Amino acid sequence: MPTNVFETIKKINQEVEVCYQSLKKECNTYKELEEVIKDIAWLGNYDGFGMTRNFLVNLMRKKMEEEKNNLSIH
Repeated sequence: MPTNVFETIKKINQEVEVCYQSLKKECNTYKELEEVIKDIAWLGNYDGFGMTRNFLVNLMRKKMEEEKNNLSIH
């Protein structure tokens, strides 16, 4: 596979991480973060970028679930 494909995927992942961390700073709980991500998905239905936005929303949801699953319970 061409290296530029891997570079593109790496860049997308970096950008999603930046967006995710920015949204996370604005939220106090995962529930709030879920709502913000849900709102972004909803907006995607009306701005003409639905497929792209849904792709990004799914990546952010996956990051959030992975992060939640790595939390230890004390």
